[in-house]
Amino acid sequence: MDSGIKVEKGTVDKMMSMKKVRESPFDLLLMDILTIPGTTGSGTKSAPEHLIVTKEWPVGECENALEGTDLGPFPANFHTFRDYVLKELPEKCCMALMYFKYTNKENVPQEKLLAVNWVPDTAPMKLKMRYSSTFKTMCMKSPSLNGKVEAHDADDLSFKTVVESFTKS
Repeated sequence: MDSGIKVEKGTVDKMMSMKKVRESPFDLLLMDILTIPGTTGSGTKSAPEHLIVTKEWPVGECENALEGTDLGPFPANFHTFRDYVLKELPEKCCMALMYFKYTNKENVPQEKLLAVNWVPDTAPMKLKMRYSSTFKTMCMKSPSLNGKVEAHDADDLSFKTVVESFTKS
């Protein structure tokens, strides 16, 4: 059973297109909870909402945009996401889905499907709860996630935190 706000069908389709890393058409999907177009609330009931892709980066776009930039240990798509939310959405919530590329302790390259819930500390509690329950729904609809990160500040978007999300039992 779903918890939280429903995921829009087109968004589910885009997430499912990321099922296989080599066939994924996206570097990064950014999602947000928005009112369903053409709907309204009534009385004390607000208009129905759904989770929808609000911004997408096609494969290669992140690397091309950051070519020549020192990214440290971060892959280009995660660097793009981190930079985007910290600069453009410092007080706004969103979710993301991406393949995170890194080298493990055995020096073997890895690509893991990562879901991130960006809920800044400054967000109202009610909004944090909506995003938390909807993040669970998004994760259930996503293809075989390898890691999940709930981020509230820049420290939660550190390389170490993300890599640890893949090794947690």
